[in-house]
Amino acid sequence: MIAGIGGVNPHQGTTGTAAFARFAIQVGLQYELDAREIPANWTTGYFALGSLYPGQYPKSVYGTEVFELNVNLRDKAISLASNVTLNDTEMAAAYRAKYDYAPANQPPKLIAGDSACSDVYYSGHYLGEAFGNVTALLTNGLGVYVTTAQVLNPIRDL
Repeated sequence: MIAGIGGVNPHQGTTGTAAFARFAIQVGLQYELDAREIPANWTTGYFALGSLYPGQYPKSVYGTEVFELNVNLRDKAISLASNVTLNDTEMAAAYRAKYDYAPANQPPKLIAGDSACSDVYYSGHYLGEAFGNVTALLTNGLGVYVTTAQVLNPIRDL
């Protein structure tokens, strides 16, 4: 198992959430159109290499790497950690109070969800939605974008 830190999708978790992934999906290597110039019927300027528009499954796997982790091991880890009390602070509580919806404004908890990996640090509703859509697309509807992480290069990083 590999542990790390990452951003969290505020529609899935909050600051301090511990998320256990089934999938790690490379979302950063895509075509990108300037957001000011995307077609009016598109919701994003990001779309997979080997496709012609957002939501189209790519014809090539280059740049669309999906790593499926051992789901039985993940579920066992969740089970073993289910009684752990996650650290929470007044500073974290004050930060998440800025959100007017759950679970972003709730205390941290342990959840299952998938990691969208990229070398690009991104923020914002529309980019989160776009990368959530890519996560679902490239996992045939099984993946749910919960956390972000920098891409692991197995040759360089291990």
